[in-house]
Amino acid sequence: MQPGISAPNFLAHVGMGFLVFRLLSTVLVDATSVFASSQSYIYDGHLRLTDFVLRSVARSFYYFMLSLPVVAIAVLASPQFDPAGLAASIAGMAVVLLNLFLYGVLFSIAGVRFPDLHELMGSAIMALFLITPIVWYSNAASAETLHGQLMRLNPLYHLLAVVRGPLLQETIELTTYAYLGGLTLVGVLLASVVYGAKARRVPVWL
Repeated sequence: MQPGISAPNFLAHVGMGFLVFRLLSTVLVDATSVFASSQSYIYDGHLRLTDFVLRSVARSFYYFMLSLPVVAIAVLASPQFDPAGLAASIAGMAVVLLNLFLYGVLFSIAGVRFPDLHELMGSAIMALFLITPIVWYSNAASAETLHGQLMRLNPLYHLLAVVRGPLLQETIELTTYAYLGGLTLVGVLLASVVYGAKARRVPVWL
């Protein structure tokens, strides 16, 4: 815990951080193998490939909601909790879920073409955990340091910030909004192009 931070505030910060990070990491890692695990259904041809990605996102969000009441106790007990930030946090979660679906589509197709991507994604998520402010605060990594620069390049940091920040009155940098706007736009374009060009090949690659 950083000096000067009260235990209730830190507990809420870490609780929300772990909860959102688990949602992000679970969807992204599962996406790389979602088609392989649904091979028989894909061959059946009655469902669109995007349905399998949506199912993965929905399942992870369901587990997120199951765990939320426990974390909510810590958040409500925090002196920094701001009820007025609930709407902004929900809007941030909508952005998170949209991006998880878009990049889930990309990683699911890439995972079929490159089966080793599943192990690579798991390792990448572990590395990203180290530069995501979950058990520490983002103000501990200034933009002038390498740690701070890596943190600000990390998409998981920005996705986490727009959900946790409004609830706990934590500062959200303006670059976060610009980053997420660009991330979402790129996701829409790439998912549309890649899905349109490669979706028909997925059964063959399987």
